[in-house]
Amino acid sequence: MICNTKIKTQVSLPAIKHIEIKSESLQQVWGNHLPTESFGELETFQIYGAHKETTILPIAAAQSMKNLEELFVGSFDSAEKFSESEVPPSDGSSSELLLPQLRKLEIDTLPKLTCIPWRVLYIKNLRFLSISGVNNLKYLFPVSTISRFKLLEKLDIKNCAAMEAIIGGDGGASNTTQGTFTLPQLNSLQLEDLQQLVSFSSENLVLEFPRLEVMKFTRCPLAQKVDVFRSMQHVKELTVIECDLPEELYNVKARDGHGFLPQMNKLTLGGLPQLRSVSWAVLPVRNLHFLSISGTKGLKFLFSTAICKEFVELEEISIIQCEDLEVVVSYEEKDGDAAPVKIALPRLRIIELSDLPRLGCFSSGKYAFEFPSLEVVKINGSPIMERFSFASLSTPKLRSMEIGGEEEDTDSGLNETVHNLFNKEVCSRLDKHLGEKKLKSIDEVWHSPPAGEESAAAIFLKLSDLTLKRLPNLKHVWRKEVEGDHHHFGNLVKLSICYCDSLESLCPLSVAAALVQLKYLNIYKNRKLKEIIAKQTEETNNTQITIFPKLENLELTRLTSLLYFFRGNLKLVLPSLETIYSVHNHKMITFVNTENSAMEESETDNGGITKRRDNSSPHKHALFDDKVALSAMKEITIQQKGLEEVWSSDDLAVGSFEQVKILRMSFAPKATRVVSFRALQRMQNLEELEAVAFDSAEEFFELHDKIGGLSCPLLAQLRSLKLQKLPLLKRIPWKELDMQNLRSLNIATANKLTSLFSVSICKAFVLLEEIYVRSCENMEEIVAEEPEVDATSVKGTIKFPRIKTIELGDLPKLRSFCSLENTLKFPSLKSMELEGCPLMEKFSTGLLITPKLTTVSIEDEEVKIIDDLNKTLYSRLQNKEQPMEEERTSNGEVWNFGFPVGHHTSIG
Repeated sequence: MICNTKIKTQVSLPAIKHIEIKSESLQQVWGNHLPTESFGELETFQIYGAHKETTILPIAAAQSMKNLEELFVGSFDSAEKFSESEVPPSDGSSSELLLPQLRKLEIDTLPKLTCIPWRVLYIKNLRFLSISGVNNLKYLFPVSTISRFKLLEKLDIKNCAAMEAIIGGDGGASNTTQGTFTLPQLNSLQLEDLQQLVSFSSENLVLEFPRLEVMKFTRCPLAQKVDVFRSMQHVKELTVIECDLPEELYNVKARDGHGFLPQMNKLTLGGLPQLRSVSWAVLPVRNLHFLSISGTKGLKFLFSTAICKEFVELEEISIIQCEDLEVVVSYEEKDGDAAPVKIALPRLRIIELSDLPRLGCFSSGKYAFEFPSLEVVKINGSPIMERFSFASLSTPKLRSMEIGGEEEDTDSGLNETVHNLFNKEVCSRLDKHLGEKKLKSIDEVWHSPPAGEESAAAIFLKLSDLTLKRLPNLKHVWRKEVEGDHHHFGNLVKLSICYCDSLESLCPLSVAAALVQLKYLNIYKNRKLKEIIAKQTEETNNTQITIFPKLENLELTRLTSLLYFFRGNLKLVLPSLETIYSVHNHKMITFVNTENSAMEESETDNGGITKRRDNSSPHKHALFDDKVALSAMKEITIQQKGLEEVWSSDDLAVGSFEQVKILRMSFAPKATRVVSFRALQRMQNLEELEAVAFDSAEEFFELHDKIGGLSCPLLAQLRSLKLQKLPLLKRIPWKELDMQNLRSLNIATANKLTSLFSVSICKAFVLLEEIYVRSCENMEEIVAEEPEVDATSVKGTIKFPRIKTIELGDLPKLRSFCSLENTLKFPSLKSMELEGCPLMEKFSTGLLITPKLTTVSIEDEEVKIIDDLNKTLYSRLQNKEQPMEEERTSNGEVWNFGFPVGHHTSIG
């Protein structure tokens, strides 16, 4: 029942079990005369908001509540007494005590209540007791009653401003009481906002808690008493919030040789501004499962490497708002050789690090960390955390990383992901400042850092990832006339520049040589950029120079004014470069442009630059020649319409291109060959070759350049060959190529080809799995007769053991796959697609064996194979011609039936 009026004698409630009264306007609860025979079955009674009631529970009402189990009383602003009489029965009989079944009692916000009449209450069944906001209460239990709380399991005391002790004297009783008292079943004790509480007992008593497992102190000076902790030997969960701890827990020097809380497995410390260190030597480190530290100011590290190895059971660690914390695990030099080479936290599953403004890393030591059980990591508000660990890190079960408030992919690894976060945080500090200034050079920020920030130079000393984006006035990243700018980027690993439309070059040659850590360079859509390395101006006796010594990846995209990478007489060496991606840089014709190259510049009257071509040059310009050494190159992607040749017809730099595995070239309309013979000789590891839109290429490579024959087979490791939009290509020199590892062959828009390869070449395709031929308008057959060889000498079986897929499309002159009498075997063929092949009456002339091919796609229609593929194609052609035949008959063409060759008929 919920009611808002006071209980009167006119209302009889003999069977009611639950009452809940909540009202801000209720003045009184009880009338002068209470109803008889009421409340006998009442089990729970909640009453809140009786502001003028002076008594919580009249004796008459309490006497009838013989079955009451739960009592909640709140906001009795005027109540000074619990009941009218607080004197126990004269005969001491427990049968006269009130509320004999009471199991749970909560008292909240009774500011005038001075005591609770435990001597008139039957409290032997009480399990849960919560007292809050009772500001006149000096102690909770009289000494004479403490022994009666044998079943009390949970005790919460909060916001009792005057409370000095949990146990106090009995009125006029002697204060010399001595002895030991226990709360035998107490499992949980929570003390909060008790500023006067300095002792459990105001008497000379020892209070013991043999089953206490959960203890929480919040803003309570009692937590400073070391004896309090000594009395809690069975506590498993300890929480201390905004309290002073005993000196023994602050300072290892103050300990007395005895351990604290030996059973503890969960420790929470929060709001401890004076905490400088924790004496882990007196705490049960080996038993600890959960550790949470928050709200400290002086704590610079949590524990040393020597202590860290003791956390063998630790499952979760949370560190929040520790403003001076610099590292979680600190390496101590005194550990010396005794410190472990590897530190393992075998059961740690969750790490949370939040709002730690000075945290540089989890571990500063040189030891490898192993987290075999780690699943979740959360790192937020740690702007200078450069790495998680500076040594190797093992996290095999990591499944969730929340970095900077965003879920990150665990594939990148914890160290790398944290490092990327550091770079973003560093860059964000300058982002607003850079955006507001109309920069002509990035070094302008050196001398005018944002207010309250460290200097830009100091920031850039740490920087490993820099992105400059949409800075329209930026003319120089490094000014030529300023010496030493590159030292501000000594740790730079990744550099991205995009939409900086005033930038004409990236850096001078000296800077390119000095950026020794740079691994990734990405330059995208910078409209006026004409060179990457600025033109060499100083004289030098050197013939070559090493630049970007660790650069692995170079991406140049949509640079509409780019002419070359570098202009000068030096040979460039990029010893670590593995990947080049150069796309839509349509004016770039060479990588290194020498002083006498065919591209010259002159100034116009208005200060602009015009380009004119020196037609006296005897050779076409090639993108790659002997002026650039790329010994580590593995992957090349080129898509540039202005290229004259990709490869020099002369020589290439010694050692270059020998490691290349992937070569993709597109849009070289002026190139007369796909690749040079000299380049092919170098690329013995090439696995993928793609050439698209070589409009002028008549040769695959220049056969006339073969001097003294082939010293080794060409393209022996090639797995994929794709040639598309080569309208002038006359032949593919299969005899000069080793195709034993080829898996995929894709030919399209090669209009000069009448066949793909000769019958003698077929035996080389032992691993070929797929053939795609499309839009070759003069292609008549795929496998052709051997030129200048008697057909009888090549008779026999042609076998393609691994081919699974054949697709032939838009081949208007194709009549068959093979017109020879040879038997064709395709033991693995499962998929075939024929489209736009109107003259194809049969797949082959000889016997055709395709045991795994059950259907064929013809003009996007799936057709079931009848007997064999040849018969299916013939039947399909007949069905296709029949409607045409009927149509001609209906138009009067009765004499031309369009029968296939070999079909006889007579007109009677």
